[in-house]
Amino acid sequence: MNTFRMTLLRAVPSLVLLAAACTAPTPPVTPSLQTGDPQPPLPQPLRVLSEERLGAKPDPRYPPADFGKAIALGDGILAVGAPSISGGPDFSAPGSVYVYRRGADGWVEEAQLTASDQDDGFQYAQGFGAALAFHDNFLFVGAPSADNPQVGDNTGAVYIFEYGPDGWDEIAILNSPEPAVDAEFGTHLEVYGEHLGVLEGNPYQEGRLRLFQGQGSDWHQTALIEAPAFEGERGGIATFDLYGDTLALGTLSFQGSEAMTSISGKVLLYRFDSGTWIATGGLPPDVIGFQLALDGRGRTADRLAVASQLSSLNGFMSGAVYIFDRSGDGWRLEETLGSPDAGSSFYWGSGYGGTVALHGDLLLAGGPGYSEDTNWDGVAYLYQFSDGRWVDQLRLNHSEDGGFGDFFGSDVEVFEDTLLVSAPNEFGDAVYVFEVGAR
Repeated sequence: MNTFRMTLLRAVPSLVLLAAACTAPTPPVTPSLQTGDPQPPLPQPLRVLSEERLGAKPDPRYPPADFGKAIALGDGILAVGAPSISGGPDFSAPGSVYVYRRGADGWVEEAQLTASDQDDGFQYAQGFGAALAFHDNFLFVGAPSADNPQVGDNTGAVYIFEYGPDGWDEIAILNSPEPAVDAEFGTHLEVYGEHLGVLEGNPYQEGRLRLFQGQGSDWHQTALIEAPAFEGERGGIATFDLYGDTLALGTLSFQGSEAMTSISGKVLLYRFDSGTWIATGGLPPDVIGFQLALDGRGRTADRLAVASQLSSLNGFMSGAVYIFDRSGDGWRLEETLGSPDAGSSFYWGSGYGGTVALHGDLLLAGGPGYSEDTNWDGVAYLYQFSDGRWVDQLRLNHSEDGGFGDFFGSDVEVFEDTLLVSAPNEFGDAVYVFEVGAR
């Protein structure tokens, strides 16, 4: 998960956003979410076939913390990051990643991965597992707080693991071509084929994106994309996604103090052509992306979901998910989804649209701040594309209540018939795996 999203969600109750940031014109709400409008026919009504709760096992040396801060899902395999420093001797736990593989009786822990240099003497709270990405038999692990003995603290790094006959082996450590103190290289990762994107920093610190090309342990930088904030503001790149030769990234700009903050942003599109990433335009200026999800067929991205948790679509800061499809050389708004529970959530900052995942005709949206009381338990919604429209199919909740602020839905992933939803603040920390199928 992008750590910035959780930070923003926790800050929402204390923010008072200026009207200009929250009342920008938005496309019409999808009729399927309006009371009394007919639902389109479903080709395959879905139900939850199984639900499994995964939690970190006790580790006497480095007790896991914030299990589920980052998740990744592949074909019959998933990874969960526990990067926090709230455990371990002297609060110096370097972080770890748990890998699970689907078996006949459910998901079985296959490995607990740690950084090879965690005990080298210069590392302190690496944040190993703050970002994760799968590609074939490779797992990429972001550690934005990793230290470089030649440069300084929090330069960041990406650890690359390969699965072979003897299990998972670390084969390389990827560092920024321009390492710097507090650069935090590795806060968010995406990989597709020969392309790897690594975010460094965050929007508050002029977050920027480095793009690499390669395979296995061999990667070289092809582009550095920066999106500085407007004069008098602070900001940068907040999130991005890769699919084939398409790159989408979201930028944010902040103006004012924490108590009175105006947030603006934009979504920009790029295409990889002849070894270069070329800017191809952006989405309408009123669409602000806190998380993006690209999907398509082959190497061509033809659909983009933009999650915007501060949109005031169905009420003040009720959140929204905007879905675009490729139209020629541009992108056309296909549909806008608003929270089905916008009127029943106790608190207006439900976080709907804080997280989103897209795979084929399934879309999973998280609302980690949703609550019917004051606990911010969280919820996730599964949509299915049917008859030219996205239909709300399932409402997912967690089975255990850890008390205040479980934030179920803080990160979501979907692959084929498997849904992955994290609740990194639930008692004991947790990640839920749902298998869905026809009713």
